[in-house]
Amino acid sequence: MDAEKRRDLYGHTVLCPNRKTYSSLRLLSLDFTGLFRFVFIILYGHSNKSIRIAGDDLTDDIQEYMRHQHNIRIGERTAEQIKIHVGSALSELDEPPADFIVQGPNQMTSLPVEVPVSYQEIAHCLEKSISKIEIAILGALEQTELYADIVNKGIYLAGGGALLRGLDKRLTDKLNIPFHIAEDPLRAVARGTGIALKNVDKFSFLIR
Repeated sequence: MDAEKRRDLYGHTVLCPNRKTYSSLRLLSLDFTGLFRFVFIILYGHSNKSIRIAGDDLTDDIQEYMRHQHNIRIGERTAEQIKIHVGSALSELDEPPADFIVQGPNQMTSLPVEVPVSYQEIAHCLEKSISKIEIAILGALEQTELYADIVNKGIYLAGGGALLRGLDKRLTDKLNIPFHIAEDPLRAVARGTGIALKNVDKFSFLIR
C-alpha cells in the first residue's frame, strides 16, 4: 500500500474506531486529538479496541510544574506555548530548542516575573504522563492476536501531541516497535473524515 492510501486509511479508521477498516492493513494508531487521548487498535476483520489514557495531562503537568518549581502561575494557553516551544519527551535531543521565557504572576507577591524554561525541565515534568502512554500501548497490544503484524508495520502517531519532540524516538526505543508520525498529524483525522464523507459508498461502515 502506497503512502497516500495508507495516510487516507489512517484518517478513516480513527474517525470510527469501533468498526472494521476498509483495507487489510493492520496497524495500531495513537491519536492525540481532542480533550482525551485514546489508543486505537485498527485491525481488519477484528474488533477494534480503544483505551483511554487521560485528559489534557501534558498541559496540566506543565502548569503544576511551573507552580511548584518556579512559583509562577500560568494558564492553559501559556502551558500550550511552553509545550510547543520546549516540549520534549526526551531529556537529550540532537537539535535542542532554545529556552523559552515564561511570563506570569508570582504566586506569593502577584508581581509579574519572567522565568526561562528549558526542554530538559519539560521532559522531566512530562515523564509520568508519557509513561502512562507507554503502559496503555502495551495494554492495547496485549489484547490483539496480530501482535507481530502491528510490530512489523509500526504504530502511527497523530494529533498535536504527536509533534512532541522525541516522542516517536522514545517510544521506539522503549517499546522496541517502530513509531511513525503521520504526515500532517494535526489534520490527519479531519482529512480522513473529509475523504470518507466523499466516498460514503466505500466507507458506509463509518456512518452510524
